[in-house]
Amino acid sequence: MHLFLHRLRATFSLIVEMATTIKTRGGAFSPSEGVRPPLSIINYFTRNFQQTMMSKLHRLAWVVPMLFFAFMAQSQDLSLKMSSNVSAAVVGGQATFRIVVHNDGHSAVTGVQVTTAFPSGSYVSDDGGGAYIGNVWTVGNIAATTDSVVLNVVLKIQNDGVTFGSAEITAMNEPDADSTPNNGSVIEDDWSSACVTVPMHFNCRDSINVLATAPSGYMSYQWYFNGLPITGADKDTFRIHSIGDYSYTAATTTTGCAVNLCCPITIVRDSCMSLGNFVFEDKNNNGIFDGSDAGINGVQIQLYGVGPDGKKGGGDDVLDSTLTTANGGQYLFTNLNPGLYFVKLTGIG
Repeated sequence: MHLFLHRLRATFSLIVEMATTIKTRGGAFSPSEGVRPPLSIINYFTRNFQQTMMSKLHRLAWVVPMLFFAFMAQSQDLSLKMSSNVSAAVVGGQATFRIVVHNDGHSAVTGVQVTTAFPSGSYVSDDGGGAYIGNVWTVGNIAATTDSVVLNVVLKIQNDGVTFGSAEITAMNEPDADSTPNNGSVIEDDWSSACVTVPMHFNCRDSINVLATAPSGYMSYQWYFNGLPITGADKDTFRIHSIGDYSYTAATTTTGCAVNLCCPITIVRDSCMSLGNFVFEDKNNNGIFDGSDAGINGVQIQLYGVGPDGKKGGGDDVLDSTLTTANGGQYLFTNLNPGLYFVKLTGIG
């Protein structure tokens, strides 16, 4: 610290000396209008000024870097990282979100506070020993010799899709060297996020219409489908209409520094079922299609889904669809969701 102050005083003295030298060696020379000094005088002032400037610049060449490094050594600099122990989960399962505050400046920092954002009602437990209340982690003081402090928060996965969490350093008594606490900026190193994905299931007949969102505040966005960029998908939201994996990148500046969605938004469609057979006249009444038996076209068939009681004819059965036999008495109901069904023959159409 004493060396830092000494160099600082020496630099200010040097700057004052340079300013004085420039003025006395020609900076204040201003011939009156219509009077031109001899060329030899102009050359003298020009040459002397250049020599003086070069000498002073050489002396500053080693002082300025030392001042910079001395200043950085005395500054406080915190950064934050969040991660999850799993990238995929199931509804009802758990995931641990790990928050690490790094002391990058290796100087003591006081009054540190971190604020998190997790889905409402998902909190299960943490290992903060009472320092994490609500959504605020009171870190307190971080000594100069402490490299990092850690908090693990366990969450319950409540829904399909992406469970997203974020955290930001929202308070510290000293100024941070390269970020501003509690300004909500996602491009600074005191903000971080993590996520866990649960595939979003759609049945055979459901239309897929999902609005995928990315954190706002970045300079540019690019959405991807199964790893390939989607043309024109360059906003912080994207409307999904088909099955597959969706992700994005977001640039913090116009020149790069991209961040990624830590886990994809996965859209799946459950297995589709079919139910069919054919209707025939059982001429010999043996219950088997054989001999002279023949299929019957034009028979109307109704498909019913078994109701909530799980029993046929319980009064809560639901008519699903109706069709008529053709091509030798055949019928086929398609695109059915898994479940219990039965058919009724209602006679010749």
